[in-house]
Amino acid sequence: MPPSSLRDNQLRYRPEEIIAGSGAKQLIFNAFLATLDAGQQVIIPAPYWVSYPDMVSLADGEPVIVPCDEQHGWKLTPEQLAAALTPSTRWLILNSPGNPTGAIYSERELRALADVLADYRRCW
Repeated sequence: MPPSSLRDNQLRYRPEEIIAGSGAKQLIFNAFLATLDAGQQVIIPAPYWVSYPDMVSLADGEPVIVPCDEQHGWKLTPEQLAAALTPSTRWLILNSPGNPTGAIYSERELRALADVLADYRRCW
């Protein structure tokens, strides 16, 4: 985000909150490499961007695919998230808008997912 956009939107970030990279996929992969130990799990709601499971596997993690359905707008529900969490879960990949579906989570939906994760402090 260019400095003018930060200023125009009155956003404030500390230098340690900013990371530069060649794109979001590269930055996510770097984060997996830095934070995943062998066998730790990453929850990936499906449908998903094609490379996410491979990125997790290359970082020695275990992708956990959670099928989302049309009835729920191709979005992960709090119940699905709670059922997928294990002691080995370290990440949840959540896109809004989703790729490839374009599904957009409402604030209420995001808060409901956050409520599930609030009791599970090991997941990024």
